[in-house]
Amino acid sequence: MCGNLLGGLIRRGGAVAALVATQRTDGTLLVTVAGNLDHKACAEHFCVMPLYGSLDLADFPGPLATVKRVPWAGAADRVVPPLVTQSYAQRFSPSQKPTIRILEDYDHACCWTKNWAPLWTSIQ
Repeated sequence: MCGNLLGGLIRRGGAVAALVATQRTDGTLLVTVAGNLDHKACAEHFCVMPLYGSLDLADFPGPLATVKRVPWAGAADRVVPPLVTQSYAQRFSPSQKPTIRILEDYDHACCWTKNWAPLWTSIQ
């Protein structure tokens, strides 16, 4: 069943940062927050046409396999639901799969900024 499409489906901050990371060799940590890391899975969930011709981070698992990846998702996020982040993680082999951190009371906007200090500390 298709999800409800809310504003923000094509916001690409986390995906753009991750795509840039695939082109670099000096990175050691990639943190994304409510990022659309698999736009095809997101489009399928919302029953909309996929972005043809757009780069899909999920197609580039190799370059990021050696980078510590911390994808955060909000369990209540209806813009980029956790299933999108989980779909991205499935592209990696079991030994290279990122550990997704899903926070129960978080959505696409709340409460990342307010709680960023302890979230960041938990990554260290």
